[in-house]
Formats: sequence, structure tokens, C-alpha cells
Amino acid sequence: MAPVVAERIETALGPVEIARAGTGEQVLVVHGTPGGCDAGLQMGRFLIDAGFEVIAVSRPGYLGTPLGPHAEPEAQGDLLAALLDALAIERLGVLVWSGGGPAAYALAARHPDRVTALVAAAAVSMPIDDNVPLEERIFARTRLGNRILQLLIKVAPRSTARATIKTEGDLSRREINALTKRVMAEPALREMVMELAFVVADYAPRKDGVLNDWRTFAHVGDPGLERITAPCLLIHGERDSEVGVGHSELVRDRVPETEFELVPRGTHIALWINAEVERLQARAIEHLRR
Repeated sequence: MAPVVAERIETALGPVEIARAGTGEQVLVVHGTPGGCDAGLQMGRFLIDAGFEVIAVSRPGYLGTPLGPHAEPEAQGDLLAALLDALAIERLGVLVWSGGGPAAYALAARHPDRVTALVAAAAVSMPIDDNVPLEERIFARTRLGNRILQLLIKVAPRSTARATIKTEGDLSRREINALTKRVMAEPALREMVMELAFVVADYAPRKDGVLNDWRTFAHVGDPGLERITAPCLLIHGERDSEVGVGHSELVRDRVPETEFELVPRGTHIALWINAEVERLQARAIEHLRR
């Protein structure tokens, strides 16, 4: 993967690592579990191409952002607000995926004047157990497993893409093969999938964040969703095997202004890899330009 140029921002609540790319309206990208600012840049690539500036953050415990006193989602939401203060940004749009949900929802609920619009893709909003199967944990959370994954990314990209797609949703073999074929035929999609795989295979600098996420996800509560004033676009794959559709349905029912896009046969990465990806990303872009 291409190296990411990150910078350390000193905020009133502690240091935060970010990576920036693009020009135009600013969007804060909050990564999932695992993740980091490198993954955030890939998640926001379609926004950069559409004329936005992406500010990808490493949440506490990931890469260059220490966990410190920011274990709970509410503290992470406050840290994101402090980051905006340090960057002299009054308000901006937010894109969040998966395990970044609790932190992003806390930012929008506790600091509603800082968020202009929120796009939440398969974002966690209620308690969830560590649902990573044992065999995947061995590859994702051990040094030997990481070395094997990194080797596979280099020598067997097609198999890596197929395995990544398979783990993200309950799809038929035919559907998995069709998506794999598309990913391998489109450089941008291939880079996105390889980045997801690389993040999984780079556990050591993300360990504190991953373990903290799963520890807090077990008891994550409502940060005050009804206080969110930003319009929310919720995008969730019908066949998501990582984060159930109920997480987005909860937000839909509690946030005053929401739009809910349930993607037929979509997986956990429906916003990036799906037969309708162009339409879904266009809708996200339109929503963030409010």
C-alpha cells in the first residue's frame, strides 16, 4: 500500500493523528474496527474525487493517536470536537463506517452545532459482541497470521479480494465471484479492498484501539441520539454479516431527520463495493453538500 502522510495535531484534550487529501468542502472521515487514518483516506477516496477535502482521523488507540483517557465513545466524540477546534473548523460533514459509529454519533449528539450532515455506513449504535470467528482472529490478531495475510495480499490479490468480500456479507458464491471480478477489473476498487486487507494484517499499531472498541461495544449506550440536529443518511446492506441492520434502524427511529437506504443484498461494505455503488456514493455526496 502507498504510504500515508499523517500529521499529529495537539488538541486541548490530547494528540490526534490525521491525514488530509483533496480540496473543497471538508469532511471528517471516522474509520471502523480495525482502521486508522490510512483506511479513512481510502474510505473517503470517492469524496476526494468529487471535490471534497477529506480529513481522516485515527481514533484513540489506532496508529498515532494514543488511547489515553478516551476509551468511551462519549470521550472520543469530545476529542473529535477538540480536533475541530485545533484545526479552526467550525462545522463540517462527517462520514463514518462500522465501529466508528459510537464516536461519530457522540460527536453529533454532544456537539450538534459542529456537524452539518452525517453519512453513516453500517455504523454501530448499540451493544454488539466481538463477532470475529476464531480462525479470523488468528490471522488478524497474531504476528504469524499477519505475516501470512501480508504475503497473500502481495502474491494472491484475487484470493484476498474474494476472501474480504466473503467475510463482509451473506452472499452466494455467484454473487461473491461477480463482485470479485468487478473489484479486480477496477483499479480504484482493487486498491480499496487491498487497503482493507492491509489494515487487518497490520494489527500491532492498532491493537489498543481494536481491543478497546470491542470492550466498549459490549455496553455501548445511546449518547443522546435525539439531540442530533444534523441530517443523517443511513446506508446499510441487507446482507451485512458484521453489523446488523438494527443498528441503523435504531438511529432512524431516534434521530429527528434521517434518510435510510437499505441496500438489497448489500454487505458490510455496500457503500464501496456493490452493484449500485455509483448511485449510493452519489447519494452520499449530495447529502454531504448540504
